[in-house]
Amino acid sequence: SSGINAEYGGGEEGSSMETEQGPVSQEKEEEAVVVVSAGEEDTPNKDVIVVGKKGKDGTVSTCESPVKNPIGPGYNKYWSQRYRLFSLFDEGIKLDQESWHSVTPERIAEHISYRLGCDVAVDGFCGAGGNAIQLAMTCHRVIAVDIDPVKIELARNNATVYGVEDRIEFIVGDFLKIAPSLRADVVFLSPPWGGPEYLREDVYSLSNLTPDCDKMMAAARQISENIALFLPRN
Repeated sequence: SSGINAEYGGGEEGSSMETEQGPVSQEKEEEAVVVVSAGEEDTPNKDVIVVGKKGKDGTVSTCESPVKNPIGPGYNKYWSQRYRLFSLFDEGIKLDQESWHSVTPERIAEHISYRLGCDVAVDGFCGAGGNAIQLAMTCHRVIAVDIDPVKIELARNNATVYGVEDRIEFIVGDFLKIAPSLRADVVFLSPPWGGPEYLREDVYSLSNLTPDCDKMMAAARQISENIALFLPRN
């Protein structure tokens, strides 16, 4: 599977990132949990996922009992990939519905944080904290901003699960308005792409970004000239 941002296609589709050695792989060398079947919204088993384990030889052994999808109809693929989003998911990770398809998968976030390691980093649209958590692993301090107070509380909780909450300053506010008061070495921006529908377009237009891309970049440049903008692969 290519690199993904779960906001917009879950585990099968989304953005892709490459290292100098090639694409970042989502596959594990050992056996991995895979989705054998998942009910759709218009089927009786719409909230049930049947999972199995895929061995090194490619064979899949089905688990004895199905896994209940606790999120809701249409979220089967996100629930089945919860450990790609957060490897410590079972330790107390919290997500609202929107966050299930907006958080950056952990291994992609790890790669980004490796590239952006510095003293102080700003995450301008932190959401449920996937990127801020990983940035806290490679940066001395992280300033995590989000306009939604619910997202900030989710991010704070999730950072606590990973033991990095003391390295992150959480701010509820509009990044465009807060940016002039911030100082950092790096600014990371992963703004909303407009939902999963972006994949229907052959070429994604920056005009679809919220907030306006030019205004967002101008605000980021008031903090630092080192800016990472996370965009969909199309």
